[in-house]
Amino acid sequence: MPSVSESFPFGASMEPAFESALRGYERRQVDRYVQQVEAEVAALLGERNDLATQVSLLGQQIQQLQQELAGEIRRIGSARFLRVRTRVLT
Repeated sequence: MPSVSESFPFGASMEPAFESALRGYERRQVDRYVQQVEAEVAALLGERNDLATQVSLLGQQIQQLQQELAGEIRRIGSARFLRVRTRVLT
C-alpha cells in the first residue's frame, strides 16, 4: 500500500500519525486529516484552474501582439519600398 507522501506528493511533508484505537485508527483524527487533505486538493485545483485561465489569456495576448507586429512590419516594409522606388524613378 503506498504511503501518504506517495499518494499526495504535492503537499504532504510527512506521514500523519494516527493513534491506534480499538479497531484501527481514531476516527476523528482520520476524518480531520481527510478534511485537511480535501481542502488542500480543492485549493490546488482552484489555483491550477486560475493559472490555466491566465495562460490562455496570455496566449491570446501573444497572438494579438504577433498580428500587430506583422502589420507594422508590412507597413514599414511598404514605406521603405516606396522611398526606394521613388529614388530609382527620379
